[in-house]
Amino acid sequence: MFFSPRRLGRFDVLLPMSLFSEVPSLREKTLKVGYLARVLATFRVSHVVFYADDPDSPDLRNVSFLREVLEYLCTAPYLRRRLYPIKPMLRYVGLLPPLNIPTHPESGVVDEEHYREGLVVAGGDASVIEAGLGRPLRVGRRYAGGRRVILKVRRRGGRVYFRV
Repeated sequence: MFFSPRRLGRFDVLLPMSLFSEVPSLREKTLKVGYLARVLATFRVSHVVFYADDPDSPDLRNVSFLREVLEYLCTAPYLRRRLYPIKPMLRYVGLLPPLNIPTHPESGVVDEEHYREGLVVAGGDASVIEAGLGRPLRVGRRYAGGRRVILKVRRRGGRVYFRV
């Protein structure tokens, strides 16, 4: 997998709260948010900020929808079932293509060194992390359950090594 060079500075994008208010159906709205997410991922945007284009009556429903779908898409596919319960708002997200960002490699692929998102499923003396590698990983450090972590994963000599 080819990784583009790291961006030196922060790249923020400001979007109006009423961005998708004219779109009538949830399906079309979800597809448009998916296209927006692909563009944001392509240009490696650091943060998305929503601003009220009408300060007297901000449309917070659109913002919560945009935020929910964008956060869902930024979550690694193998963690989505654990983190997002079934919601009417996310009804059509299955139609959206994956973002193909560096922390979303294919589920069982560990051919080279890469970064992968993980979820701490059990805390305690040794934390257990689900990272989409077929089996949970045991870490000697304590992490709170439900915390999302980034792992650096590599394969050497038939074994998989990782670092949080």
